[in-house]
Amino acid sequence: MKRFLRWLSNGLIFSGIAILVGTASLYGYSQYEQAQATRAAEAISPRLSPPTTLTAVSASPTPGIIPTVNSNATRSVVDEKPAFVPWSERGERPATSTPTPVPILPARRITADSIRLDAPVVESPIIGGEWQVPKFAAGHLEGTDQPLQGGNIVLAGHVESISSGNVFAHIDRLHPGDIVRLYTKTTVVSYKVTKIETVANNDMQVVAPTLKEVLTLITCSGEWLPLQHDYNERTVVIADRVS
Repeated sequence: MKRFLRWLSNGLIFSGIAILVGTASLYGYSQYEQAQATRAAEAISPRLSPPTTLTAVSASPTPGIIPTVNSNATRSVVDEKPAFVPWSERGERPATSTPTPVPILPARRITADSIRLDAPVVESPIIGGEWQVPKFAAGHLEGTDQPLQGGNIVLAGHVESISSGNVFAHIDRLHPGDIVRLYTKTTVVSYKVTKIETVANNDMQVVAPTLKEVLTLITCSGEWLPLQHDYNERTVVIADRVS
């Protein structure tokens, strides 16, 4: 009996040590991945000075692109294979006789004081038909508008991941009226939250172009689907630009 208890005691001790080592290893790996992602983001998106007053800009919408969805779509909003059709071919966006040129100013950083959000913004390219959401940063979905272009600016971020971060973990805590800011190389653009909703993971309508400038934030929510390796829903925050 004593021998059994001794073996049991030793087994529990070694199990505890293994758990501690495993936890420390995961934490160390997470810190390493975050440091790598931060260095990569800083190389592309330098941090700006505190917000300054933004002069109102009158900008006409410019031709954009719209993702379309197959009726049998089952992939997620950040994994769907989008097919892009120019507005000029669809004839949906109103034409202007003298369009005003709008400079493309990529978003470099996003902040939301009410939820202590402060993260770099990097491009989320389409590779192999899928948007690649970056680690430890908000990803601007390729093909959507940039600040001051007058359309739908879509940013996606991870909600909970040891290796990829949780940049958008708390966007569900935003409320109508809260301010979200996007920093470009030269200015800061403010957006006021108007709506928070939950949609299916294959709802592509939330990334479609709009006729006015809005900021759309997307992250995973709902139940985890092991076979799809994905969540079944998306939390979506919509915010209108503040002039």
